[in-house]
Amino acid sequence: MAPSHLLFADDIFVFANGNTKGLIHLSKWLEMYQEFSGQIFSSEKSKLFLGAMSNTKKQRVKAILGFDEDCLPTTYLGIPLVQGRVTRTLPRPLVEKIKRRATGWVGSLLSLQGRVVLVQSVLSSILIYSMGIYKWSASLIKEGERIFHNFFWSGEPDSRKACVVAWDKVCKPFKEGGINLRRLKAINQSLMMKLSWNFLNPTDGWSEFMRAKFISKSGNFSRITKGSSIWAGVRGAIKDVRAHSGWVIGDGASIDLWQDNWCSSLSLKDWINDDHIPWNDLHAKLSSIIVEGRWAIPGNLQLLFQRLGVDIHSIKINKNNADRRVWKLDLMGKFSVKGAFEAIRNKGRTVWWASFLSNKAIHPKLAMWGWRLCHGKIPTDDKVQTKGVALASRCCLCKTNSETIQHLIWDCSISIQLWNWMAEMFKFRNLDKNLYSFLRVGSLMSPYLRDLWTGAVWGGSSLIWQARNNCLYEDLNFSLANVKRQWLKRIQEFVALSTSLMFNTQTELGILHCLGVDVHACKHPLVKSCYWELPRIGEIKINTNGAAKGNPDKGGISCIYRDCNGNVLGTLAKGLGLVTNFIAECEAIIHGVEYAASFGWLIAWIESDSTTAVEAFKTNNIPWTLVAARENASRNMRNIRFSANWREVNFSADALSKKGALLHEGVSMYVMGRPDFLKKIEVPMQEYFRFC
Repeated sequence: MAPSHLLFADDIFVFANGNTKGLIHLSKWLEMYQEFSGQIFSSEKSKLFLGAMSNTKKQRVKAILGFDEDCLPTTYLGIPLVQGRVTRTLPRPLVEKIKRRATGWVGSLLSLQGRVVLVQSVLSSILIYSMGIYKWSASLIKEGERIFHNFFWSGEPDSRKACVVAWDKVCKPFKEGGINLRRLKAINQSLMMKLSWNFLNPTDGWSEFMRAKFISKSGNFSRITKGSSIWAGVRGAIKDVRAHSGWVIGDGASIDLWQDNWCSSLSLKDWINDDHIPWNDLHAKLSSIIVEGRWAIPGNLQLLFQRLGVDIHSIKINKNNADRRVWKLDLMGKFSVKGAFEAIRNKGRTVWWASFLSNKAIHPKLAMWGWRLCHGKIPTDDKVQTKGVALASRCCLCKTNSETIQHLIWDCSISIQLWNWMAEMFKFRNLDKNLYSFLRVGSLMSPYLRDLWTGAVWGGSSLIWQARNNCLYEDLNFSLANVKRQWLKRIQEFVALSTSLMFNTQTELGILHCLGVDVHACKHPLVKSCYWELPRIGEIKINTNGAAKGNPDKGGISCIYRDCNGNVLGTLAKGLGLVTNFIAECEAIIHGVEYAASFGWLIAWIESDSTTAVEAFKTNNIPWTLVAARENASRNMRNIRFSANWREVNFSADALSKKGALLHEGVSMYVMGRPDFLKKIEVPMQEYFRFC
């Protein structure tokens, strides 16, 4: 009888069938554990949960173990444990808890950014553990998000506020115009997907138990809960898990030929899409069409693959290993809740201003102001009027025009004076008065001055809004000199937050002197020497490189084969499709080994200028799409060693990979010996220099 540790390190759950002999052995085991470990079981805290049995048998069980009886529902570590279907009343106490917690912060004068932190770190975390176990009802999720929404905008869980950004936009990543909050529905589903992933890929006792209970002998999933409170959530997430997972094909014994998506993004069942076929009666495994590590496709299936446009023979088989399910959206094929959330969330378009707000030199509170400004959710008079409020509008600064965001921040005569003054400080002239022009012009400067200019734009717009509020609500007169002084003071704050460096030019020194801020001088480069070394006797050295025009973009690879005397034995260049630089570097290594094996060069030294790729091969942690190709390429090799070096001693492979990027996808160019177009090649043990 094996003890099972669940949830908490000092607690133990033991499952038993309740026969007298087994319970006596369990009691003796507990006594032995106490004697040898020195740890004593607490009889007061220990409980018995008994199934359907007579009172006489219950009394006998309690007498043997000496524990009191308890019953479901009960609570363990804050999570209610129930049997059967989960209703909306089960997690409701948690929703009430976050409401009470949010109510406790009312009147704390929290900024918008402060409330963001509380929603992210405190309120959301209250629900996480329950959502990781149970599937929540849509109505309860909606109620929880309403509390988040109201507290975020108004500081009170029950109070709504006008002039707000839609909650779906708020719950987007920074690059898509949100503030990195997450929708509760997507959180709940991604956590359910974790349980489903563990269920489909059994690695522990829980998953083995669940599979034994909810998978029939024919391989179909149970449609009833069988008294389980979590099966409904697990079953509901299986479809999403399968849609975003793939396979590294081994012997084919674990892959369902019809229902697993092993050859494309869809399974053969989904491709055919015919409900008249009795799919539940089809249980063929992929191993039925694999013979001795090669595809053996029947004629009817071959026609089906041709009709679907699937090149079955391009799919690699890793015949020496078992099948492995992989998460397609992760480079290494590893499942994570973060990756699951990213796969199922509603995605939006990227916004141009996101990078200007995520700058480390911008204080989060100021970044939150900029976020509202970019969304146009500032309560100027024109915005208030759209809510049905009758309001006479006049700009508090120039006292001539009606108030809009565009006028107040950019077109007001007072604002223009302030912007012109700051632009002069940074040596800019004749800038268009809008946010896009002001932020984009900073790209012409060094990283340090770009940080200061970006901060000055956000800080200046914030000060104009603050001056407007002082005139309107505090009845204070506007002071141009006072705003300028506060503006320069804010720039000093950006200096403390910025870690960027300046260009060591007279112009930038003059700008920093006018601003009265510290100098972040650019460091002088370090010069390091490096060498290209010869391989050992009997060993072939393969210098590899992968290149992509973008990241990702069309790419190519190159390999240069040299013997122990430094002679070039041959070169390989090949065109790739849409790849990242890392994938291209890994493919270069695999193709280098593959070609070496085909020529009988079975002892190889792989050298690349990609430290990341070399480390991936050393630790056997390469992208999952290349696992089978790597195994097949290196199967006949006697020995392979890897090393990384700088590009300064890998320049010939670097130049050749650029030629490979010009080739069409799948087109290879192999040249025996040294090709004429390879004008320069590394000289053994000659000193080369790298500027760091």
